[in-house]
Amino acid sequence: MNEIHLSCCIPTSGRYETLLETIRLLATLATPSIQIEFVVVDQTDLEQVPPDIETRLRDKADSHSVCYEHTVVKNANAARNRCVQLSKAELLVFLDDDILPGPGLLECLHKHLSKNPALVAATGQCYHRDVKKDVDWQTLTVSQPEQGTTPHFSALSSTQLEYGLKNHVLVGACMAVRKSAVIAVGGFDEQLKSYCDEGDLSKRLERVFGKETFIFDPAVYIVHLRTPSGGHKINMKGHGKKEKDIITSILLYMLRYEGRLIYTFFRSLRIGPLRKENVTDPRKWFMAIGAWAGAWSFCLKNLNRVMSPFSATLTPEKLGLAVGRGDCS
Repeated sequence: MNEIHLSCCIPTSGRYETLLETIRLLATLATPSIQIEFVVVDQTDLEQVPPDIETRLRDKADSHSVCYEHTVVKNANAARNRCVQLSKAELLVFLDDDILPGPGLLECLHKHLSKNPALVAATGQCYHRDVKKDVDWQTLTVSQPEQGTTPHFSALSSTQLEYGLKNHVLVGACMAVRKSAVIAVGGFDEQLKSYCDEGDLSKRLERVFGKETFIFDPAVYIVHLRTPSGGHKINMKGHGKKEKDIITSILLYMLRYEGRLIYTFFRSLRIGPLRKENVTDPRKWFMAIGAWAGAWSFCLKNLNRVMSPFSATLTPEKLGLAVGRGDCS
C-alpha cells in the first residue's frame, strides 16, 4: 500500500450532500506525488444514516482511501479526536463538511509542513458564505472567493505569508497540523462543545511549540458555505441546552486564557441574555438567563478542570502509538 501523506479529517452530521461534494472537490486537488485519505466521523442519528453512505463516499473519493466511522457521541471535538486516532498520516488537514476548496489547497498545506520540520501548523484564508437554501453546486465558484463572503476574523491579520499568526488562531474549517503535535497537547478539548475549539488548540500549540511554528498563507483558502441544516456543531437559536453549551464553551476559553473575571462576566452577558435576539423576544428571556446561569455554574463547579487546558484527551498511551492507526480498516 502506498504511503499516505495527508489525512483529510472531516467530522459531519446530517449534511450528506455537501459532504459528498466536498470530498469530490478535494479528491480532484490531490496530485500524483501526494497520497491522501479521507477520515470521516459521522455524528448523524443512526436511523438517518443512508445504508450506502460508505459506497457513495468511496465513489466520490475516486481512488483515494476512505475511513468512515459512525459515532453516537454528539460532540465536534470528540469527532475530531476520533479522526486523529483513525488517521494514517502524520500530517492532518481538518476540514468542515461544507466547503469549496481553493486551487492547490492540499498541495500548499502539505508543502509548508513537509518542507519545514520546525512548523507544526499551517492555515489559510477562510471566506464565509451563508447559504440560505439548498446548495446548487453548479452555480458556486471559488475563483473569486471574496464576492458574497466575509473573511474569517483570524485571517484578517495579513495578506502576505506570515509566520506566527498575529491572533494566534488557526482556522478550524481549514487547518493542517502535525498529528504528533496534536497528541502532544492532548488533542481537542471535548469540554468545548461548540465555539473556541480551534482557538483553544491554537493556544496550547503556541504554549508548547511557540507561535512562530504556525504559518498563515493567504494563497491557501476555502469558501465555507455554512449551510443551515445539519452540521457537526451545535446550532445556537433559542434552545436552552444548546445555548448553555455555547456560552459554556466561550466562558471556558475566556477564563482559561484571558483571566479577566469582571470583563468575562460582562462579556458573557452580552453573548447570552443581552444578545439582541434574546432581548427583543420576551419568550426567550427565561431560557437565556437560565442558560447563562447554568454555564457559569458549570464553570465555577469545575474550576480546576476549566483552568487546565492540558487535561489530555489524547495521549500516546491511549492511542497505543503516537503516530498510529485506529481500528478503522
